[in-house]
Amino acid sequence: MISVHLFDNLIEIYEAKLSSGHGLSNFKKHYKLKGELGRGGFGIVYRGIRIHDDLPIAVKFINRNQVRDWGKLEDERLPMEICMLSQCENISGVIKLLDWYSMPEGFLIVMTRPYPCVDLFDFIKSHKKLDEDLARFLFRQIALTIHDCNQQKVLHRDLKCIDQLFSPI
Repeated sequence: MISVHLFDNLIEIYEAKLSSGHGLSNFKKHYKLKGELGRGGFGIVYRGIRIHDDLPIAVKFINRNQVRDWGKLEDERLPMEICMLSQCENISGVIKLLDWYSMPEGFLIVMTRPYPCVDLFDFIKSHKKLDEDLARFLFRQIALTIHDCNQQKVLHRDLKCIDQLFSPI
């Protein structure tokens, strides 16, 4: 997998290679990476900030060779994840797509990162037991978000507790 240092080197190597205005030449002008958030079969997610306003962001790197599903956005062939995030941009329960970048190895997906936040798995683990009203509230929020995504013809197909983020405040 790619460390932040190697990731920065990849960005420098491919800065000049643009793709539909979403090339890497602008990435370092707009965003700064601060470290790794997680990794898995999906790719690697880094935490960072948007430089002009210090907005917390998450940047996901997806290897081009590991993309299984493709879609079209603005007449460009892109990973389905980018297309679906774009379709769900007005849904309050969905992380917002800020930008995306293409490079020979893969794609960078720049998204909002709620801060502070906790995933549902860690929240349940730390509390052992959820109060019925809180459980009902959380379940309702998830169900409404799924419904709203469905209205946009987007189906997640792999919902997990670790994918459900919320602010504990």
